[in-house]
Amino acid sequence: MGGRYYFKDDWETPDTQIVNIEFGNDCSMLWEGYSCSGRQIEGAGNGSVFYGDKGSLMLAGSGYKIFDKRNNVIKDSSEAATQTERVNPATGAAIPQQGGDAVHIINFFDVIQRGTPVNEPIEGGHKATLLMQLANISQRTGRTLNINPANGHILNDGEAQGYWSRNYEPGWEPKV
Repeated sequence: MGGRYYFKDDWETPDTQIVNIEFGNDCSMLWEGYSCSGRQIEGAGNGSVFYGDKGSLMLAGSGYKIFDKRNNVIKDSSEAATQTERVNPATGAAIPQQGGDAVHIINFFDVIQRGTPVNEPIEGGHKATLLMQLANISQRTGRTLNINPANGHILNDGEAQGYWSRNYEPGWEPKV
């Protein structure tokens, strides 16, 4: 659920969104996106928290913290990570502390221009974005989607499946 509440423009991606995903192995995920809010969550402008039955893991900014079941910090890498510059081992380029997309964009151009190895194979990028793409399709259709867990395809919903592709202008179709 959510929408384009703050920005009134022609973008189709929500600026405010809450996504609940249930997996078949007694596991769920709740994702919240508030791109127009200045409020930090868990002391960071962005990041992820994984809550488990034995503790939690918080990824934020330039490091991570591991908490036990009683919320005691048992490992904190964030202080050490901010004191040393992070470097891409393949290129020697500095990795920005925020704006992780820049790392992938720079790597994309390095792959094309210099033959540098990719930071993340396409399968990893697919897995990293699949759930949010499905969430956006669910929001557009206004309903829950059922997904084949083996391949991520939408089941029994032609309208929703229609959002999985696009129509290209003649002559601009991708040739794969």
